[in-house]
Amino acid sequence: MIYATKHGTTRTCVEMLASQLAGEVMMLDLKDQKTIDMEPYETVVLGGAIHAGRLDGKIRSFSLEHKDQLLKKKLGLFICGMEEKEEEISKQLALNYPEDLLSHAVVKTSFGGQLLFSRMAPFTRWLMQKMSKSKEDIKKIRTNAINEFAQALAH
Repeated sequence: MIYATKHGTTRTCVEMLASQLAGEVMMLDLKDQKTIDMEPYETVVLGGAIHAGRLDGKIRSFSLEHKDQLLKKKLGLFICGMEEKEEEISKQLALNYPEDLLSHAVVKTSFGGQLLFSRMAPFTRWLMQKMSKSKEDIKKIRTNAINEFAQALAH
């Protein structure tokens, strides 16, 4: 699984998914990896967080630079974000992944998200608290979506 995380929610979701998959599962955070050799793997899962409608730049770049390799793999794509409406999730996926990767993927969805204010820089925390109208952390991880994603990869 190849991912990028800023505040840790994506890593949490990746760990939840990994716990449901059989066999050896590699979890690779793009911020820690300079190069990734996908050759030995039959299945690749790729994803990251949506901030202000945009997928993490490392994931966007990776999906474009390695598109040919990804098209040869069993592929799962995900995003993490606060959007809950399926129609909007589909739009976010379409805006942030190349069309041919979306068509090729055996599964694509949102794992939900969290606003963990204690992990944010002061200005970001203030802005997100204003936008969300909450001073308490908001946790909306979609465990059902993660379960369904794991099942789709298993078939």
